[in-house]
Amino acid sequence: MLIKRQPILTVILSLLLFSCVYYNQFQEQYSADLKNILYSAEAAAASLPIKFQNEDSPGNTRVINYTNATFFIEVSGRPDLSFRQICAVEAALSAHSGNPVIVYMTGYNGTSSHWMKASENLYIKKLNLDELFLNTHLEKVYRAKNFRTKPPVEHIADLSRIALLKKHGGLYLDIDMILMKSALDLGSFMLKNQGNGVLRFDKNSPLLAKIYQLLGNVKYNRGDYTLLGAKIIKKAVKELCYFNDSVSSIKKAGEICGINFVDNDLFSPVPWFEFKKLFTKNIDLNKFRTKITKKAVAFHFAGHMTKNIPVFKNASSLFNTVARKYCPVIYQSFPDVY
Repeated sequence: MLIKRQPILTVILSLLLFSCVYYNQFQEQYSADLKNILYSAEAAAASLPIKFQNEDSPGNTRVINYTNATFFIEVSGRPDLSFRQICAVEAALSAHSGNPVIVYMTGYNGTSSHWMKASENLYIKKLNLDELFLNTHLEKVYRAKNFRTKPPVEHIADLSRIALLKKHGGLYLDIDMILMKSALDLGSFMLKNQGNGVLRFDKNSPLLAKIYQLLGNVKYNRGDYTLLGAKIIKKAVKELCYFNDSVSSIKKAGEICGINFVDNDLFSPVPWFEFKKLFTKNIDLNKFRTKITKKAVAFHFAGHMTKNIPVFKNASSLFNTVARKYCPVIYQSFPDVY
C-alpha cells in the first residue's frame, strides 16, 4: 500500500512546492510594483520646496486664522486620501495661497504620506467625533441610538461640518471640489439651492446659529439622507431670511441674513446627470469649456457618484484637463489608471 501511495504523495508535494514558489514570486512582484507607485508619488512631493507644518505635530504652536481658512472633512475612517481628493487639497492651497487649508480626518493616525506634506499652510488634523460633539447642542443627535449604530457617512459629515463652522467659522468645501480661483472674494455665502457642499460663515452668523439650533433639535432618521443637510438649511433660510426663488426675494433674503446666495454653476458647472462624462475619454470638451474656464470658481466631480469610475491619465477627459492645470504636482504622480 505504501508503494502505491508514493506517486500520489509525490504529485501533491510537487503541487504544493509549485504553489509556494508562484506565491512568493507574485508577492515579490506585487511588493515591487507597490513600492514603485509609492516612490513615484513620494518623490514628486519630496521635491516641493516648502516644509510641511501640522498642528498635531509637536513643536508647531502657530495659531490658525480661521477667518480665511478652507477646510475639508474625510469621515470614512481611512488614514489617507485618494488621488482625486489630494487634487482638491492642492487646488485649494493654490487658489487660497497664504491662507490655511485644513483636512479633518477621522482615520488620521499621525503619519501621513509625503504628498500630504506639501505646504506650510496645510494642516492635517485628527477629527475626534466624541470630543467635537461633547457638551454641545448637537450631542443629542450624535448620541441618538440609531445614529450611533453605523450611521451613513453622509450624516456624520453633515453634522461635523456645522459643528466645525459653529466653532471656528471659515469656508467648508466637499472634498470633491477642485478650486480654480479664490472663493474668499464671495464673502459669507452659500449656493442658491441651499445645499451644504459649499458653506462660508463667520462663526457668529445668525443664520449659522439658526441652522445649528434646528440641527440639534431634529428627530434623527437614518434613512433620510438629506435630513441633516439640505432640509435643515432650507428650513433655517426660510424661517430666518424669508427666502423664495424670485430674484428680489433672494437679494432681500441675503440682506436680512448677511449672506450671499451665489449661482450653483459657480461650484458645480457640470450638472449631476452628466457627471460620468467628466471621466469619459475623447469627449467634446467645448460643451463645458467656456462654462468652466470663464465663470466657475470650482469643479465638482461628485466623488460619491464617480469614485468607482476608472480614469485613464493620458485620456483627453475633462477631469484630466482640470487636474493637469489646478493640481499639477500630484497629477504628475497619478498612476496610469486612477
